[in-house]
Amino acid sequence: MAPLLTIIAFFLVLGPLVFFHELGHFLFAKLARIRVIEFGFGYPPRAWKFWQSAGRIKIAGVHITIPRNFRARLARPDAKRLLKKPEGDKSAGFGFLDRLSLPGDVMDVMENGRFVEAAFGLQPDGNRVLHSIKLLDPSTENVESVHSTDLVRGEVTDYIPGTDYTLNWLPVGGFTRMLGEEDPTAPDSFAAAPKRWRFAVLAAGPAMNVALAFVIFVAMFLSGAPEPKDVAVAIITVKPGSPADSAGLKPGDIILSASGQPIKSTAQVVQITHANLGQELVFSIQRGQDRLDLRAVPRRADKYDPTKEGPLGITIGDQVLTYSLRYYSLFDAVPLGWRATVGSVAATVLAPVAIMRGLIPAGEARPVGPVGIAQIAGAQAEASLRLGGLFPILQLAGFLSVAIGLTNLLPLPALDGGRLVFVILEAIRRRRIDPKKETIVHLVGMALLLTLMLVITLQDILNPIAIPRTF
Repeated sequence: MAPLLTIIAFFLVLGPLVFFHELGHFLFAKLARIRVIEFGFGYPPRAWKFWQSAGRIKIAGVHITIPRNFRARLARPDAKRLLKKPEGDKSAGFGFLDRLSLPGDVMDVMENGRFVEAAFGLQPDGNRVLHSIKLLDPSTENVESVHSTDLVRGEVTDYIPGTDYTLNWLPVGGFTRMLGEEDPTAPDSFAAAPKRWRFAVLAAGPAMNVALAFVIFVAMFLSGAPEPKDVAVAIITVKPGSPADSAGLKPGDIILSASGQPIKSTAQVVQITHANLGQELVFSIQRGQDRLDLRAVPRRADKYDPTKEGPLGITIGDQVLTYSLRYYSLFDAVPLGWRATVGSVAATVLAPVAIMRGLIPAGEARPVGPVGIAQIAGAQAEASLRLGGLFPILQLAGFLSVAIGLTNLLPLPALDGGRLVFVILEAIRRRRIDPKKETIVHLVGMALLLTLMLVITLQDILNPIAIPRTF
């Protein structure tokens, strides 16, 4: 498959699925009034900040709204004067100013405890909207609290910046960065939110993936589902030493006719074969671009074991040569999409049981990483091009969306399911597990998951997935 098509298909399929997963977390975090520091498309480093939503700040007891995309220039001399290190301080920070770029915006260094002077406007609803703000140096400037109709001076005690909406260089999915994910002491943080909201925020990502899968499956049927148009009978297996093997028949051969009779179904092949036991049959077959006539003599019943094989020693099945697309109305596509979603959920949940019972060969159920997903996405993209429809690539996207959602619900550290376990344990114990201990568990879990992902990726590279050609 074309490498470029594989790369494009990988980003087009996986990127939106991860993005909508994070969108679920983001929307419920906003509903829970949890402070979201950044919502990004793709993964850092940051390429561009689209905008920053409105925030709020409290100065000398006065609540003021920070407008969207608010900026306040911070002159370099002021930055040097206000952000210099104390004499003899060798800690990290704004030291070595000649070698480090200084912030050029007041809001980039704003935090609780700063002393500022701000001008604001009063709206008809009584809301104060920030117009300008500057930092004050307590050692040289007057920082005594002042409040008038359009000006306030004093200490910042409640600074809540808006959410940064960003575009990042690695175009796979996105991320939601919330305040204090492991620190319940921070106001408006994820960790400080009630248990029901933390549970909802964590579960919203997987739930969004399942909901997205339903939408994708509905779109899949609306865009046209393939239906067999021309069907031929093909040989699936040939037993060594059988009449078919002696005649030169091979797996993959398409049976066009038998002794002059055009073949339309597998039942017809069985009927003709059993009607001519012990007699020579001429099979006209299609093998690739070649058409061949091969002669075989079906065995009589006393020459083979009918419980194990047939007179010719072959197994046959239908092979679709061409497909036509059937376009469904929205009325029909919705229940079909729902059934496809439920089927994907059931297949994912019951897969371990099917493997243990031998219904799915273990080799076919191997886990795949990003490289394996890229290989499958490339194959499905090529199948979509051959078919002239979006069914194959949308089918993969829908199934992957379900898989991402359910995998994230596994009770493993660092995954949404692992974090949900801690919320459930907190509800059962009626007291919280030490956030520091929880952080350590998730960090160890993340390290193990990354190691496992590395192993799976190496397997995908060294042992590429065998992807059957479809359509």
